Amino acid sequence: MKHLKIMSVLMSAAMGMSMVMTPVSVLADETTEATEAQTTEAAEEKEPEETKAPKATEAKETEKQEPVESKEEQPEESEAKPAETEEETPAESKEEQPAETEKQEPAQTEEEQPEEQITETEKQPEAQDKKKSVNANSGSCGKTVTWSLMGSTLYINGKGDMYNYDEFTPTQTEGKTLTPWLDHNNEITTVIVSEGITKLGNNAFNGCTKLTYVVLPSTLVSICNGTFARCTSLTSISLPAKLKCLYSNAFKGCSSLSSITLPDTVTTVNSNAFQGCSKLESITLSKELKVISDECFSGCAALKEIILPEKIETIGKKAFYGCSVLEKINIHKNITSLGEYCFAGCTKLYSVTIATSIKSIPSYAFSLCTALTYIELPYSVKSIGECAFESCSGLTTVRVDESVYNSYGANAFKSCSNAKFYFLEYATKGEIYISNGVKYKVTNASKNGSGTVELQSYSGSDETVIVPYQVKIHDCTYKVTKINKKAFYQNTTMVTLQINSAVSTIGDEAFRYCTSLTTVTGGNGITTIGTRAFANCTALKSFTLGSKKLKKIGNYEFSGDKLLTLININKTTKLTKLGVKKSLKSSSVKTVKVKKAKVKLYKKYFTKKNCGKKVSVKK
Repeated sequence: MKHLKIMSVLMSAAMGMSMVMTPVSVLADETTEATEAQTTEAAEEKEPEETKAPKATEAKETEKQEPVESKEEQPEESEAKPAETEEETPAESKEEQPAETEKQEPAQTEEEQPEEQITETEKQPEAQDKKKSVNANSGSCGKTVTWSLMGSTLYINGKGDMYNYDEFTPTQTEGKTLTPWLDHNNEITTVIVSEGITKLGNNAFNGCTKLTYVVLPSTLVSICNGTFARCTSLTSISLPAKLKCLYSNAFKGCSSLSSITLPDTVTTVNSNAFQGCSKLESITLSKELKVISDECFSGCAALKEIILPEKIETIGKKAFYGCSVLEKINIHKNITSLGEYCFAGCTKLYSVTIATSIKSIPSYAFSLCTALTYIELPYSVKSIGECAFESCSGLTTVRVDESVYNSYGANAFKSCSNAKFYFLEYATKGEIYISNGVKYKVTNASKNGSGTVELQSYSGSDETVIVPYQVKIHDCTYKVTKINKKAFYQNTTMVTLQINSAVSTIGDEAFRYCTSLTTVTGGNGITTIGTRAFANCTALKSFTLGSKKLKKIGNYEFSGDKLLTLININKTTKLTKLGVKKSLKSSSVKTVKVKKAKVKLYKKYFTKKNCGKKVSVKK
């Protein structure tokens, strides 16, 4: 009985424990359901963010949704569990809880990982796209332009303009648009650009260090900033005839380039275009070029000579800086501006000619030109910048205006210990000057370039005579404004006469009895022709004056000129009736050509009664 009582007590205890544990199982089920609901709600809240994420994360979004679907099936299993024995329920609950924990942990990890990956993708999408583009062998490089790489040859095809690209620098690539063939820069040896391409973009082939051969189309108009910069193996290139612009740094650092010709269509060559082309020996500039920009040929250490076209007006800062073998330079009359350091460091430069168009020599313009021995600064130069000729150690003779030297000499010629200075000499009014058989008399002795002379006589024997625009007397130039009375009287050797535009007056009988003279041209500035100035020129057949200012033709102007039947004065608008009185008397002239707008008026002037002969007035 004692044993039976003990057993009864034990069974009662066991049943009590079972009744106590059953609510725990129910509680576990409720907890599971709550956890599942929270997880589902959390997943639903995350979905909008996952939709905004880059396409690269879509696969991971699908993986995140799978645990949610498995949790939706679990409540059905929980509902079936109360039908099972109470003893099994606790065991199953204990086994399910760890499983749920295992499911939740990966879910949390999956929720955190995409957020980190999305952040990285958002920060560097451009860099990833560029990397894919760089690794490709073909693609787009303009709206209607494509590229393809076959072996070591890069082909550019299509029509129109290429895209512009940023210069590649290893230390800074973020935010830059780089060429899609960048990874192949050190492999490219040939570039072939098809017909139809009009512009090569910025830095298109910059840094192609093995590039040796380039084919450019006839349609090309512009080579942009840095297009061929640092192509260190390129020795020569043929530029198309329609090319107009070479922009900054276009061939900068092409250290093997030895020669190049700019077609006459090129009007612009921007700064640094050929800077550092250390083997460039020969360059032919466009005849239409007006400006040589800053540092354009700086560091071209093999350039011995360059001819500046007549239309050049400006030479920029450091334009020829460090051209250490350049020997001579002619700064012609159309150049009006020089930049600082423009020829500094040209250590072999021995000949410099400066025209009267230059009014100022800038600072350091010719510093360290150690081979320069002589320099003449024309009267037009009114100022010299600091150290303009500093350390020109070979300089022995300097000709300069006295007042300019007194104002600027000390600073301009620093460290020129061997230099001796000679002041410019100027003509005096009335002074006679004879050159090449021509005698001149100074009528205005101004030192500022506005001085004048008259041509008094000619004793030469040239068949072609050109009356010059100006003459240099001593160290100043003077315009020839008048041909004096009988200056060429009875000259029998002159056949052709050309008169410059500065001449305003031809004196009486100036060319009378020039029996070999057949042709007269020029005279664009003439206002007055004296009496019988061209009389008895028995061989004269052609007379054309281009003056718009002609007011008077002297009496008996062409008398005795048996072969002259037509005179051409079709530019003038200033003639007066009195100005042509008796002008054609005793001449053989039958026709006078005048300006169309003046035909009606001039018919009234060239009547037999007024000019002395009946003639036809035509346009």
